[in-house]
Amino acid sequence: MELFYYRDPDGNFGDDLNAWLWERLLPGLSEEPGDVGLLGIGTIIGMEIPPVMRVKVFTSGAGYSRIPRDFGSPRWEIVGVRGPLTAQVLNLPARTILTDGALLLRLLPEYQPLPEAERSGVVFMPHHRALCSGNWEEVCNRAGIEFVSPRDDSRHTLRRLARAKLVLADAMHAAICADALRVPWVPLAISLETPTFKWLDWTLSHRLPYEPLRVPPCAPMEAWRRLVAAFRGEHRLLTDQGASRARQHLRHQQDIVKDSFIRRLDGALTKNIVRYLGWEQSERHMDAAAQALRRAATLPGYLSTAAIQQRLLAELTERLGKIAPHSASVRA
Repeated sequence: MELFYYRDPDGNFGDDLNAWLWERLLPGLSEEPGDVGLLGIGTIIGMEIPPVMRVKVFTSGAGYSRIPRDFGSPRWEIVGVRGPLTAQVLNLPARTILTDGALLLRLLPEYQPLPEAERSGVVFMPHHRALCSGNWEEVCNRAGIEFVSPRDDSRHTLRRLARAKLVLADAMHAAICADALRVPWVPLAISLETPTFKWLDWTLSHRLPYEPLRVPPCAPMEAWRRLVAAFRGEHRLLTDQGASRARQHLRHQQDIVKDSFIRRLDGALTKNIVRYLGWEQSERHMDAAAQALRRAATLPGYLSTAAIQQRLLAELTERLGKIAPHSASVRA
């Protein structure tokens, strides 16, 4: 069985969980080409995959790419999807709704929740794209909050999240893993590219609200990215956080033809003009962003109920056996 997930060359926390978690849960799972493909953690339904004979979907979400034309054919086996919005846009029955597969971390002995006495500090993880346009580590230094990079080794990052008292999450999987580890989290939105659809898809699976705290750009470069987000077809953050509006917006976004000229122009400004104009750093922007992080650190944070988490974990565990029934077990 071949594993498919998004591989960022610089590393990305949520996607990188796939690289080792599934091997622990399903020993013998291979990344070598085969007759069966497995889509796991990530907003990856619609990503390009080879024409393998059969595709198994387990906890994946929709939200970026168009749905494959042959979706629903016998080639596709839906073991479960990330949340109710993915199920709705794919016209799947309610029984296919699970949650994000990162919750399966709880099956591993090293990722059990820590006692409150062993936790300390507030940590912040930005979305990996935010690292390209702002110095968020310096913003965290000014705010007195620990910066956690989404590009660090995912196992090291999990250990730090587990020891925190509060997680500020612009990266969705920082929130997902914090919740799994029973650490309260606060959703943030740095960029207009933050997808309301995929956040709601997950939070609704845990019966949680999604009301992100907007954080101002920490650099003029980020302000520029906000300006051109709509032209790039990447304005995904909604003021109306309702599920119906999120579904409508997703369909609208997928219908936008992204202008290659606009994208090339944005790239040129990113690499050249921005630096020429001295837009790489601004004290005013960083101070405003630091103030927003300090405010976020005073909020109580979200946490799903233990009963909901246990029910979802039981459902995930039961369906895990349907992926490879003869090899499904947890490797200690």
